[in-house]
Amino acid sequence: METLLEPLASYIDALDAGLAATTNANARPVYTRHLAAAARIASAVLLDRPGDVRRLIEDEQRAHGWGFLGGPEGERSNGAFVRLTDALARLGPA
Repeated sequence: METLLEPLASYIDALDAGLAATTNANARPVYTRHLAAAARIASAVLLDRPGDVRRLIEDEQRAHGWGFLGGPEGERSNGAFVRLTDALARLGPA
């Protein structure tokens, strides 16, 4: 699970920067929801709950499909999330 910490921190950082930079009022609650989900993922990682981590990341994958973030800020956040899901996939099956 420790291998997820760096990509997770990068994802949180990208979301935070995107929230601060966006001028799109409709994007702000989407960033906020993603940040809340990232906090839940971080908690599960730190508490060493791999089943919860996988479930939460899968939930976040679905949420990304429903709440696409556009612009350069969104591209950075989306890219960071892809790196997080790639890191999870490298851990192998549950």
